[in-house]
Amino acid sequence: MVMDASYPYVAVPDDMWSEIKTSLQQAGFVCFASPFKQYTHCQSSSACSSLESSFPTITFSIMGEAAHTYYDLTLEPAYYLLQDDENGLCEALISQGIEDQEAFLLGTPFFRKYTLLFDFYDDTISIYNKPSTSAQLAAF
Repeated sequence: MVMDASYPYVAVPDDMWSEIKTSLQQAGFVCFASPFKQYTHCQSSSACSSLESSFPTITFSIMGEAAHTYYDLTLEPAYYLLQDDENGLCEALISQGIEDQEAFLLGTPFFRKYTLLFDFYDDTISIYNKPSTSAQLAAF
């Protein structure tokens, strides 16, 4: 799993992408690839707020510091569907991963929900909910 605040999407491994793309298309999204495969765009002319109930919460299980300790981090549709008010389109911020890589790439949608603390001294990452709590959710 890779975390990159400058990456605009949550990229999923190739073997998951075709199923996700089909689900998006069935919900009325049109998907097209940019010159860079990992920047596949899926957009709908419907408002995101009317589509959110059709999409699942995505759960990422991340292994913690202690052996056999896993943390489930969720990403609700409100974080991975983005309303573009300028042109009225809803964009799905889920994209195809980089070819031949099995890793997830957690970009901007993940950073919209969570605050991450990178401790280079202790070589750890701590993850916190942004909204109303400062309770630590995970450390690894």
